Amino acid sequence: MIKRHQDIKQYLAQLNEASWHNPKFGEDRIYARDLRFSQDYYYAQMSLLLKQQYQQSNRQIESILNIPRGKVSILTRKFDLDFKSIDAVMEAANKDGKNG
Repeated sequence: MIKRHQDIKQYLAQLNEASWHNPKFGEDRIYARDLRFSQDYYYAQMSLLLKQQYQQSNRQIESILNIPRGKVSILTRKFDLDFKSIDAVMEAANKDGKNG
């Protein structure tokens, strides 16, 4: 479990490097809305994987992803799981961040 937790923390650091949740100054609001949707989508995918494959509670997911528990609950209801592994989510998020 500790190894997985460290892997997830490492993946989250990579997500933060992918600047799609920090719009640059001067970009229009549509871009910011798309960025917010992307961030929510990938947080939802990570939350759903943690919940379904690793049996993590919302409280544990809150701690791992460093997002409010209420947001975890909202995101897991708003989105369906589209990935089979954390690695697949990270790969897609990195591609999305580089293309955005």
